[in-house]
Amino acid sequence: MLAMLTAASGVAFTACGEDEPEKPVDEAWSTKYEVSVELSDDVYNTAEVTAYVAYPDGKVREEKVTSNRNWTLTGDQVPDKAGVFLTFVPKNNVDLTKEYELGFDCSISGASLQGSDKTIDYKKYSVDETSTVEGDKLTEFYPEASVALALRTDAKGLVSKAEASDFDLGLNGGFWKWVSGILVGHDDDK
Repeated sequence: MLAMLTAASGVAFTACGEDEPEKPVDEAWSTKYEVSVELSDDVYNTAEVTAYVAYPDGKVREEKVTSNRNWTLTGDQVPDKAGVFLTFVPKNNVDLTKEYELGFDCSISGASLQGSDKTIDYKKYSVDETSTVEGDKLTEFYPEASVALALRTDAKGLVSKAEASDFDLGLNGGFWKWVSGILVGHDDDK
């Protein structure tokens, strides 16, 4: 009888040991993307600029850009992705005989954080270009093209460039393709 009670009590102690709480889960992840857009005055004077701001939660907000801007886009989990896409439509009242200096100085940085202050990964990319364009060539220079600044963070917290085609920007018609940091619209007929 004593042997049976001892054996039973050992099983009971083993079963109690399995009910211990699990190890605490790592602290929550977050992401922070910062986008800076500086365009020359000639860009604002010759084109209507629209920003499609893609937030880490998947929402996209469209806004007109009339001066240099900065955006901070934050997420509360990984994986995620975010970015700002700029489109340019030539204005009609441009002096076609004038020469324009079209400058694009844009950057995006992204960080993945664990807890409140532990940086897991950080990346920064930029575009800094200036082109001199004759007024009568602006419609060729702005051929439904846009600057694409986008990053993604994977499930391990590693930050990398994102493809523009990964985002649903709600842009109508055509298909969009990433070309050297530029998002270019194409019609299927061409």
